[in-house]
Parts: sequence; structure tokens; C-alpha cells
Amino acid sequence: MGLTTDYQLGELEEAIMEIVWQRDAEVTVREVWEALQPTRSLAYTTVMTVMSRLVLQL
Repeated sequence: MGLTTDYQLGELEEAIMEIVWQRDAEVTVREVWEALQPTRSLAYTTVMTVMSRLVLQL
């Protein structure tokens, strides 16, 4: 399943992708999770799950 032009990112997906796009290199789940911590209280596994699903949509 590829990402279609009809797909809109959810709020958390968008927040994660903003962090990924701001980096000039690959990012780890931990780096994204840590960047989200000041504004969102999320479990590490939640970020890992969302990032895994985003990869599958590419």
C-alpha cells in the first residue's frame, strides 16, 4: 500500500514527520520520542508504532 495523494496525516503523524523532516539525517524512535516529550506525554512504544506504520505507507 503506497501513500496516495488523498492521504492526510493525523495530528501525531504530522508532529512526528515535522521532527523527521527537520533533521538532516536518519532519526531513531528515541530521538523523535525525546523531541515530543516537552509537548506530549507519549509512551515510547506509541511513537514506535506510529513511525512503523508511516514507513509502511511509503
